Amino acid sequence: MPKIIIHTNLKDEDIPAGFEHKVAEKVSEVVNYSTECIYVSITRGDRMSHNGSSAPMAFIDMMTCARFNEKNNPGYSRQFLKFFCKELRLPLSRVLIQYHDAQIHDFGCIRQPPEYKVPEAFHDSTTYKP
Repeated sequence: MPKIIIHTNLKDEDIPAGFEHKVAEKVSEVVNYSTECIYVSITRGDRMSHNGSSAPMAFIDMMTCARFNEKNNPGYSRQFLKFFCKELRLPLSRVLIQYHDAQIHDFGCIRQPPEYKVPEAFHDSTTYKP
């Protein structure tokens, strides 16, 4: 379940319409997860500084299970940096990405039918009501 949080000092009107959906599609393509499992959040208008400048920039936090590591990250960076620079119209020096490897137990979520099968463990749960 990839989680992508994009922090930027861009204004809302400078972020393309539907950008969060484009991000989910790109993440799906690059790390091979279905878009239904991908969470994207964009915080815009942040007060940010990088390399002594408050010029427009983006800092992207990416977390998922069993994908990010020393071997894979350079290839992911090439694809993601190109995507974010193009979509947000930012120079390469103004986009930063931090990858976080997570374990499946780090996430808690329930997916509802009919799109998802309810895990057997939740069938008798007092906290889950389909």
